[in-house]
Amino acid sequence: MKKIAISLWFCTLAVSAQTVLPERFEERFETKTIRHSNGRVETYQQSIAVEEPGVELKQVRIGDIVRAGHLNPHPVIDKEFTYMQSRCRWFRDLIQYQVIACQLQPNVWQVIDKF
Repeated sequence: MKKIAISLWFCTLAVSAQTVLPERFEERFETKTIRHSNGRVETYQQSIAVEEPGVELKQVRIGDIVRAGHLNPHPVIDKEFTYMQSRCRWFRDLIQYQVIACQLQPNVWQVIDKF
């Protein structure tokens, strides 16, 4: 019994670790000096900063309503099909599960299966 509980706890931690992108801050300084033949010196300095907040990647569940941008097109199965008079296609979610979603409105999809 303890082995099952520990392995389930470990799997939960592994999935949780994949669902969060940490915040990112990067700063770079560049300096350029140009010496002209007349003795004049020009110096250029540039600071480039990137600041991105952390992002939680939410896993989709069957029944969820999502935008197409929340799902990645399936790399192999790219043909659309019709299911119950709805346009459907295969996707992958951000955690790499196989997902089938059907379009309800333009850019509004409902997840109908996930495995």
